[in-house]
Amino acid sequence: DIFGFESFAVNGLDQLLINVANERLQALFNVQVIAAEIKLMRAEGIASAEDTVDVPTAGPCLDLLTGKPSGIIPLMNSLCSKPKKGGFTEKDDLNFCELVHHNHARHERLPKVHPKDKLDSFAVHH
Repeated sequence: DIFGFESFAVNGLDQLLINVANERLQALFNVQVIAAEIKLMRAEGIASAEDTVDVPTAGPCLDLLTGKPSGIIPLMNSLCSKPKKGGFTEKDDLNFCELVHHNHARHERLPKVHPKDKLDSFAVHH
């Protein structure tokens, strides 16, 4: 898919990771194919459209999800990698959602949600 995250009533971690992997692969494919086409155009003496070609990317969305150090997945990874006696609780989930909203409150791809939903969920606008 080209930047079309699947949308279910509730997307879990597994679907999020599948979508991120698909989008990263699609972005790599786009860059490789367009670079190959530009190289071919040059070899054939065709005026290069290199300056006018926009390679479609999901950059801002992928940055929100995977950007280090505070992207959603690196943030989750840092929280989960800290040993916790007794395992993780619902309070940890709530703290994670609070951190996501706090760190990315002004990000163009993290839409504002109703205050009651902000406690235990977030959305990524694709």
